[in-house]
Amino acid sequence: MWKLILIILGLYYVYYKCVAKWENIAFKKFDIKRKSSEVKIFPNEVTDYNLMIVNNKIFPLLWITLRYELPRGFTIIGEEESFQYKHGEVSVHRTLLSLLFFQKVSQKYKIFFKERGYYSLNKITAETSDYFGFKKISKDIDCPMIFVVYPNIYPLEDLIIKDSSYLGENLVKRWIMDDPTFFSGVREYTFNEPIKQIHWKATAKTGDMQVKVNDYTADMSTLYVLDLGYDRLTNNTDRSPLAERLIEVVAAYMHLSEENQYQYGFATNYLVYGNDIKSTFITPNRGNSHLLNCAEILSRLREYANIGIDNLLYQVSSKVSLSTVISISTHSIDDNLFVALKNLKLKGFEIEINTFEEEIENRPNISCLGKVNLVKRGDLDNGR
Repeated sequence: MWKLILIILGLYYVYYKCVAKWENIAFKKFDIKRKSSEVKIFPNEVTDYNLMIVNNKIFPLLWITLRYELPRGFTIIGEEESFQYKHGEVSVHRTLLSLLFFQKVSQKYKIFFKERGYYSLNKITAETSDYFGFKKISKDIDCPMIFVVYPNIYPLEDLIIKDSSYLGENLVKRWIMDDPTFFSGVREYTFNEPIKQIHWKATAKTGDMQVKVNDYTADMSTLYVLDLGYDRLTNNTDRSPLAERLIEVVAAYMHLSEENQYQYGFATNYLVYGNDIKSTFITPNRGNSHLLNCAEILSRLREYANIGIDNLLYQVSSKVSLSTVISISTHSIDDNLFVALKNLKLKGFEIEINTFEEEIENRPNISCLGKVNLVKRGDLDNGR
């Protein structure tokens, strides 16, 4: 009898020692990797998403649970109602499996994202126990992966009412304007020209006010400026459908400029994921790589700004030439923005303003600053 008790106690002691070290044993030579063939996609575009789980040791894992958070809008097809559940504002994916010794398991999914964004997947929490279930252990495993979801691309006419857009039907004519770098002669002053255009030597010779006449050029570019209208003081992080519509407007403009081989740049006072700078400025250029770079910045826009839009416009005005049209898409036109646009007009810039109907109604004199386009609201409550 005593021998049996001693044997049981001995086995229990040995097992206790093994259980105490099970945490080191269970996750030794254990690894998880994420993989996808496409990490830069558009909303609702289906792509693959794979998890590779490896148990590269002699000890099997009878059961193991993997649990990780999913960003908002990340959807695994076929598992919306099963293993994918919501915890507050965060969706969590949970899966259960077992691994034999030296076994590799690949779990394959089809996923899509419902909206534009920069989606970062980080740690995966793995949980298991010893063979008799006496002790549960867990470990957070770093498994980073990033998806960039570009803004939806719609025809420009679906987004704005184009009464006088620079990219309207008479595209080439509207892009031909005076080039101040090419002087061709003088003519009589009509009281509509800026003071800096007056030719003082010719005026002194003739006794009448004369102004410079410049040659025309079609070598123009556009700087698309985006102001989403979030309140940076309250740090509002809720996505606004109106702000998303303005991002779609800028994306449509960029694609149309690229199709017509015009140079375009981008500027915004809103932060982007992965950058600590207070504002973003992309020099006007064209080409596929330039378009993708601009589209990725639009994808990574965060929901608050560090500087006012008036400060941004002051900064960019010194970085581009007067032959650059400044096309601003804005959520709201306040006094500071109105004064900033007026200053740009006085400097000689051509200005285009894209905004919503109530902003135009509240600022009936905004049309004196440049071309004004009405942004369509559409069915924004239903995501379009």
